[in-house]
Amino acid sequence: MTSLVLPYYTALPPAIIRRIVDYASLVDRQTALRLVLVSRQVKEWVDVNLYSTVELYFESQITSFHQTIEKSFSNTRAFFTDTVRSLSISFDQKNRRIPGILLACPKIDSFTMYVIHGNTNNEGTSTVLNPVSDLEYALHTLRPLRVQIQLYHCFRNPLQKFHKTLFLNMTHLALLDDWEYWTRWSDDFCLLPALTHLCLDLRVGPKGLGQGDGWRVSDCVRRILKTCRGLQVCILRLLFDSRPDTTKNMLLRMMQERGEVDGRLVFLREANLFGNTMARSFQEGFLWSSGEVAIEQQWKRSPQKVHGGHNILSSSARE
Repeated sequence: MTSLVLPYYTALPPAIIRRIVDYASLVDRQTALRLVLVSRQVKEWVDVNLYSTVELYFESQITSFHQTIEKSFSNTRAFFTDTVRSLSISFDQKNRRIPGILLACPKIDSFTMYVIHGNTNNEGTSTVLNPVSDLEYALHTLRPLRVQIQLYHCFRNPLQKFHKTLFLNMTHLALLDDWEYWTRWSDDFCLLPALTHLCLDLRVGPKGLGQGDGWRVSDCVRRILKTCRGLQVCILRLLFDSRPDTTKNMLLRMMQERGEVDGRLVFLREANLFGNTMARSFQEGFLWSSGEVAIEQQWKRSPQKVHGGHNILSSSARE
């Protein structure tokens, strides 16, 4: 690393200057982009902050970042390997750059991946991507601790496929797949050895959740809680639900009829359905901390008050 050449009138030591630069670049990205022009040394400091968290939701962003890691004049490929700690990306089968980006960031701690669905088949579900060998190979190289992901439209049994690689060290998992898919994997969650926090999406719709669907969801959640003894928090995230209390009470009643209601279960009504608010909440830990607080409150209540003991959190409270 080159030494920082300061004007003769500068009294602050480099360590203090770096703290100022770090603060300014973390608070405002535009300020960070201007700071990289100050000097080579300042650029090295700022780049660490700029690239520690990478968000690639649009094709233009994906293309730009791919070109940066492949043809950067100032940063080596090893720089991105050691620097990128949080990666959020949208996967489109037609974009062949994504596997290369994943391979360049093997040391990430936090990983979010959304899938852009292809054409639907006659059954109304998106066609499974074929082939996805490059994506699968790249995912096998990652060992994140926190994962927010949507995988069914790429792989039929993702928990089985990645439990020894992508999910090996994972403690926090938010599944973005529809409940019709994750309820098929109820026997596979126990394959995740380090899992302590789980969030499952439940898209209810304007007509509410039918009895048959309710039994399927409640049985799956109950089995997950029964087989995953290391699980501390299980959040059921209610989407497009105009009557969340009705949904909650129905599921709790069904679980109680099967035996008992687990105090580790938390209901969350998601109000922020669009944009990257949910991704930010996941990355910064608000989702999990709110779930932990809710569980602590539930344990303090009387176990006889099963329905009243499970309040519904609102995502707006996290903002």
